[in-house]
Amino acid sequence: MPVIFSYGTLQQEDVQLSTFGRRLQGQRDELPGFDPATSGPHANVTFNGRGERRVAGTAFEISEAELAAADRYEAPAAYGRIAVTLASGKRAWVYVDASTTVRTAVSADASAIASLVTQLGYPVEADAMKARLEGMLALSHHSVVVAETAGDVVGVATACVDRGFQQDGLLGRVTAVSVDAAWRGRGIGKRLMQHMEQWCRDRGAKRVTLTSGNQRADAHKFYGSIGYEATGLRFIKRL
Repeated sequence: MPVIFSYGTLQQEDVQLSTFGRRLQGQRDELPGFDPATSGPHANVTFNGRGERRVAGTAFEISEAELAAADRYEAPAAYGRIAVTLASGKRAWVYVDASTTVRTAVSADASAIASLVTQLGYPVEADAMKARLEGMLALSHHSVVVAETAGDVVGVATACVDRGFQQDGLLGRVTAVSVDAAWRGRGIGKRLMQHMEQWCRDRGAKRVTLTSGNQRADAHKFYGSIGYEATGLRFIKRL
């Protein structure tokens, strides 16, 4: 049976009766990696990615029909449902703010970007990332953007435009894309890629290229789904 984790009004008996037609029996649990909800009738937690930060709530086992009813209940608040692992180790659904904005990165984003790049398999500390980020932001032919959801950075993308002998004009190149594991599958990567494609297009690029490691099968499927073709191999020689 599906499990939902509630930190808000779905814990209230009157809301359960009006939404599901019964009172739910749940177990207390905690949601790691989020900060507590803000105040308001549809209070929302804030993603921070740090496992030591936790939000208290209740885990409920419900039916598929009741899960659909919960979706309808949360829809007016523009909440989306994501899969999480609770402190108990139980897998559950949780509702969070589903709106996403894409903006230019700033120096203060270095810690969040370091976490996202580390998830790609390139471990880096926040201080080192801050130096890299500030260096890239100073280059007019480079762009670094982040995706914000639920009040925090959950994705990053970088791109550049340059000239080459292969064609006239500028060539766009996406150099990195990473979405936090808890937020994948929600269209954030596509939003970041669309933003970078438009940025390259605005600067006169007629095509966009990217590279992806052989081991990233899921990434290859994603790039193919948004119109990219595999046309060659990447060779690296370390100096």
